[in-house]
Amino acid sequence: MSKKDLAKFNPEKLRPGRSWSTEVVPVPGGYHETHYFYRDHDGELFTTITRNQNTGDAERRAWSKLKRAKPEKLKQMDFMQSEKTKGD
Repeated sequence: MSKKDLAKFNPEKLRPGRSWSTEVVPVPGGYHETHYFYRDHDGELFTTITRNQNTGDAERRAWSKLKRAKPEKLKQMDFMQSEKTKGD
């Protein structure tokens, strides 16, 4: 799938409890990346870009576990991630 095709995917249509992933090669000869989407049962959307689907599944499980355990800790992780992307 190309980046253009990925842009056509609407994660808002993903039903609760369902996941969707696709492998994308950003540039010719570049590394493969997997775009992973998961809609939690409460409607919250989890997205990540990983090397493969298994890693995406593992990240989603960690996110779900953390979300159930400590919602304030998850907010702190989101803040740390946004600070990390500001530096790029």
